[in-house]
Amino acid sequence: MANTVGLIALVNGMRAYLTAVGCTANVTVLGWKQRIQHLNQGPGQANRIALYPGLEPSGSSGAAGDLSRDHRPTVTQYVAGQAVRALVTWSKHVTMSVWAVDTSDTYDEEKQLIALENLIELAVQSVHNAVDPDTGIAVGAGMITWGAVRYTKPPTEMAFGLEALIEFQQRSPLFDQVVGLATPQASVGKVGPT
Repeated sequence: MANTVGLIALVNGMRAYLTAVGCTANVTVLGWKQRIQHLNQGPGQANRIALYPGLEPSGSSGAAGDLSRDHRPTVTQYVAGQAVRALVTWSKHVTMSVWAVDTSDTYDEEKQLIALENLIELAVQSVHNAVDPDTGIAVGAGMITWGAVRYTKPPTEMAFGLEALIEFQQRSPLFDQVVGLATPQASVGKVGPT
């Protein structure tokens, strides 16, 4: 059985939530490359939420989290009639880049801060309320542990919006192989001395 990638399910749920509330921000997953792009093509396109696995790297790679037997589902799940058990829970480190701009005056820092905090609020709401549209399973709320938030400060004046990086952990189970269901059979025999 292939693992359902929890981060992709989360992003799909976030997209569905943001669409339902009328938010036009772009939401991407695996956005290492997406994060460094400056989307200044116009209103809506420059407001972006990019999620990528790992903490903001120092060097070429970032911390990916921990594997643990804690917080794993205790009830065996069934997939197409086959029993599947969770072996471990991966507490995945995720970084969410939220970048927003108020195009009415790109040099007004107050307007940029308001735009950013409004989009952060929507981003947090979408993570909290995320339901995987493919499975109908809630993948936000109780599966998330929030972490540090920091503003990015570019080395030169950035005249097109503001960005904040938000760290959190997403708990996702890793499953064992699919095993067939055991069907007990009745057995009749003598018990005791003959």
